[in-house]
Amino acid sequence: VLLDSTLIAYRVLVRIAISRADTGQAHALLDHAQTLGHTRRWDRLIAGVFVERTRLYLREGRLTEASACVAQLDKLAAASPAVSLATSTEIETYRAIAVAWLAMARNQTENAVESLTSALQSVEGRYNEYLALRLRTVLALVWFRGHEHARAVDLFRKVLSTSRDIYRSILDQGPEIGQLLQAVRNDTRSTPQTKDSIAYME
Repeated sequence: VLLDSTLIAYRVLVRIAISRADTGQAHALLDHAQTLGHTRRWDRLIAGVFVERTRLYLREGRLTEASACVAQLDKLAAASPAVSLATSTEIETYRAIAVAWLAMARNQTENAVESLTSALQSVEGRYNEYLALRLRTVLALVWFRGHEHARAVDLFRKVLSTSRDIYRSILDQGPEIGQLLQAVRNDTRSTPQTKDSIAYME
């Protein structure tokens, strides 16, 4: 619980710094979080930091540094089977998400889809629905960015209908999730059956 709370807190602080265009503060927060992760031997926190670094570097157009973060996640994922199964699965998920974002920055939609689909099959086999929903959300964004709007809307609608407790993970994907939510809303007819779903999206 402490690890999860710490990761969420740093993620929120980093997003606030980014929203204020204070990338220096964002990097400093990630440095602090990574140091804490090494001190406590919290591999999941370290993996979470590398995902955030990947996103931040891509935002800055620094693909080389983003690639280095993905390489670090590769190492963590390779070593994670020696840790607990839950930790291994989450690190694998973080790695897949980082690989997907980097692939999209390089206009390599197929690579992004392949990474997410592989990780999704793994977590589904371990019955981890929360991580599966996160991966499906990113996959929907990948399809959306790749101009496969029908696929994106269909998949994301399934995510939203599966659980309404996923809102934090959805918002964690950043501002681009707003366009996908709007696309699903526009594609949903207003009926008594869809009334609650529409209210949820709005």
